[in-house]
Amino acid sequence: MATRANRIAAEALIAGIRTKIDQSPDTEMLTETTGRDPESVSGMRQKLYELQMQEKNLAARYSEDHLVLKQVREQLRHAEEILAEEPASRVEVTRGVNSQVREGQRMLLDAEPRFDALLAKEKAQEEQVDAARADLEHYISAEQQIDELIREKELNEVRYRRVAIEVYRSQIDQGLEAKRLSNISLAEPGHVGGAARVSQPVAEYGPRRVFGRSVVGDVDDVAGDVE
Repeated sequence: MATRANRIAAEALIAGIRTKIDQSPDTEMLTETTGRDPESVSGMRQKLYELQMQEKNLAARYSEDHLVLKQVREQLRHAEEILAEEPASRVEVTRGVNSQVREGQRMLLDAEPRFDALLAKEKAQEEQVDAARADLEHYISAEQQIDELIREKELNEVRYRRVAIEVYRSQIDQGLEAKRLSNISLAEPGHVGGAARVSQPVAEYGPRRVFGRSVVGDVDDVAGDVE
């Protein structure tokens, strides 16, 4: 069904998004700024400039062995070393949530509700199919029962017709037997006029003449049905 195919596709999409999120770092670099710290570097340069000017003035006034000149020169050397140790540039980095993670989370918010809706729709359709299948099986079972009842009815009709023919044939035979006995009785001597009265031969009143061919035809038809 289309719903099942769409649900499988949505499930695969969600799995792919989650895998991408899991494999991506949580944060990423947003901005990077390169440069010196304005306050610290400017203060050190100002201090170095002042020491240099002081050393020149003292050098013009005192000899190389003068204690004050030596102290200033020592401070100047120390300031130059500190300034030399400062990096040529300073990098400031701003980090934030990874854009791929953020986009994946947005896609999940859109895909997960659609997946849940497709899953519910597929479940409802499966329940409808199960109900329809149960109704179909019940219909097939009822139809089979009806076919069996029809066959049983037809067999009972054939049996009934066969029994009816047998009963009818027995009644015919009894009637013929009674007729034959009556003819024999009329043929005996001692009747009016002293003459014997002879009845017509029994053969002239056989089953086919008296009752016609329809009875035999019915018997033949029923025999064919039973077979």
